[in-house]
Amino acid sequence: MSRRSRTALSIAVAAALAAGCSSTVAGNAVPDPNDPVVKLDTGGISTEPRTVETSEGQQKVLASNILAQKALYAWDIDPTFVVLRSFGVRAVALASNLSDTVDEADSAALDRRGLLYGFVSGRTDDAAGEWDGLASAVLRMTDDAAARGALDDHRTRVGDAAEKIGDRSDIVVTRVAPSGSATATRYQAQAVAGAHLIVINAKAKDAGKARDRAVAAADRQRDLLAGFASPGGDRIASLPADKDGIVSRTVAPDALEQGTMTLEYGFREGRAPLHWDSEPIASARLFEDSGVDLTGVGRNYVYRAKDASAADRFADGAIKLVGTEEGATEFSIDGLPTATCRSYKVKVLLDMESRHTCYVTSGRYVSEYTDTQIARVKQVTSAGYLILRHA
Repeated sequence: MSRRSRTALSIAVAAALAAGCSSTVAGNAVPDPNDPVVKLDTGGISTEPRTVETSEGQQKVLASNILAQKALYAWDIDPTFVVLRSFGVRAVALASNLSDTVDEADSAALDRRGLLYGFVSGRTDDAAGEWDGLASAVLRMTDDAAARGALDDHRTRVGDAAEKIGDRSDIVVTRVAPSGSATATRYQAQAVAGAHLIVINAKAKDAGKARDRAVAAADRQRDLLAGFASPGGDRIASLPADKDGIVSRTVAPDALEQGTMTLEYGFREGRAPLHWDSEPIASARLFEDSGVDLTGVGRNYVYRAKDASAADRFADGAIKLVGTEEGATEFSIDGLPTATCRSYKVKVLLDMESRHTCYVTSGRYVSEYTDTQIARVKQVTSAGYLILRHA
């Protein structure tokens, strides 16, 4: 699932145990010692109902999450493009967030024309050394004219460097030759779909493949956006921060510093969470089988399946995927025998690092949490279970 992209490295766990609520056995005034509310260690994490807080920046992330529903999956262009790099998926709130997507001149033009928000999703193959890959950016401009203007700005600036794609004038394709010791060529394709500017970057050791993939991806992305009404500037501020209570069912994240924002926020509908998933092909089958239609993002993830049985199947399938990771071993949580948990190793840059993941279900909902510290995983999972149990 999303475990590799969810490394919460800055969470501080309080030392005190959660006070919790007590339940009573019928006809008895003392707490039931077998109730998880009494026995679980949440590390002081609140399990009380909460209202989801938002801000101007977070509203743009909500809009980006909506855009993700129509964003291209790289593996639909090449089935080997399933490796998620650390920078591969993100919401875009400012043109400055696009430094690896467009150059400075295009970034300035986007600002001038009126970029509202966007979404970037990219994958590579698993080749050693240089890899082939593809990234798709969908950028929501203020209106159709602004999107066309941004494309025209780019077309004018690149001039004769644009390569002809038959007699087409609806797409601008440029080539970036390898530099230094690199052997891969990058092709960029830009096109427009309504108020959206599409920017595709395809990289390959075979220049012809890079070009063909860039053009195919731009066309596929445009088809996906056909007839889609993404939120405009008049709707962003009023977008709901929660849907069907899915976000309020997550564990509250740490409070942000004044003036900062997080790109891990809100809710994601349908198959959109696959953009962040470390095993997207296998997870797509899990989503289909269990009917997951909504995902809440907090300190943990909460998935909504079609029913309780489907939620159990989802959690079982997800933990089996985790179990294929290097050195995977099982661990448990005291007082929560229904949780399924694994410790394993993942490669981060050049080193192998420990990760710990737990899934637990309650009704039709599934909580997932991953971290580098096993104690924190147990506490967040316990808190997540209690929140779901009483939602």
